[in-house]
Amino acid sequence: MCTYLRQGLLIVLLGLIGTSGFRSLVEKKQSSASILFSTTPSSESTDNQRINAIAWNLSQDKIAVGRRSGIVEIRNASDGQIIFSLTGHTDYITSLDWSLDGTKLASSSADKTVRLWNTSNGQLLFVLTHSDTVWDVAWSADSSEVFSITYLDPNNLNIWNASTGQRINQYTVFGGLGRIILNADSGKMLFVMPPNTLEISDTTNFAEISRFHQSDVAGGDLVGAAWNSNIGLIATGSLNSLVKIWNVTTGVITNTLQANMASNTGPISQAVMDIKFSPDGSTLLSVSNDGSIRGWNTATWELTLSTQLQIHINTAVAFSPDSSQIAYGVEDGTLHIVSLTDLLTMPTAGPP
Repeated sequence: MCTYLRQGLLIVLLGLIGTSGFRSLVEKKQSSASILFSTTPSSESTDNQRINAIAWNLSQDKIAVGRRSGIVEIRNASDGQIIFSLTGHTDYITSLDWSLDGTKLASSSADKTVRLWNTSNGQLLFVLTHSDTVWDVAWSADSSEVFSITYLDPNNLNIWNASTGQRINQYTVFGGLGRIILNADSGKMLFVMPPNTLEISDTTNFAEISRFHQSDVAGGDLVGAAWNSNIGLIATGSLNSLVKIWNVTTGVITNTLQANMASNTGPISQAVMDIKFSPDGSTLLSVSNDGSIRGWNTATWELTLSTQLQIHINTAVAFSPDSSQIAYGVEDGTLHIVSLTDLLTMPTAGPP
């Protein structure tokens, strides 16, 4: 597949889900696990209500939800009630990130802006304007700066002063699509560089520390990654349904996992739409666009969860900071919170 076709396919996938890129989940059967709570969708169209991004604050009492309509909601994590509905974005939300102290929220959008919000009163603090779609946003470890990444800008990594809203600097970290994954504990940042490269840079000067490549097999373009410093591993998802586990120190791929259960063919159905480590590093979850959700024990790589879900749902998923719960969106705009224990005790099905 030529580079332009690959990038075009990735853009189609991002256009469907907004982010995470890569950040999506499929609806699970409600009889399979206990839903701790479920919100009620509004009367807006399903397409506008689709949840593109979810972010849990560190104190675990609030959840931010970004929709395809451009609306950002701050919800109470105990019952799902809306605390603030943040308006201003004019296109779909691509990413959300809380500051470490939980007092601010950053939202990025296809409207070429990042918006910074005061989460105590819902007020808009700054609008950070870009020249192209902003695919991802992340706070620095001390919450003094905001990082944003755009598509095909000559300088696609932007550094912003979070107190003034002024751009501090710009860097070119790769060409084309990519994701920011900040490892605050180590002062390092991971960039996902389709079709087949990972780059780790220092967050003080963004100098390259290491660069890893996977074999450029047909249809194997990288579309997202997860990084957990507790276990020193990176997991990547690809268009061909494979999840690969990388040693952060050596860059060696130590495990290759099958993410989808179905025999569906074609890159859209096989794509790994989201991949997440639990914060404690004990579990890896992947979601494929064929409706599969699979989980592995990261100590043994034993398959602990495998189910074929009924409906393809291109939306978002997030772990709670204590790793006990998962928040996910359903295509009609509802938000569910589910116990991870319930998910992992479901009977597994499908191929190993």
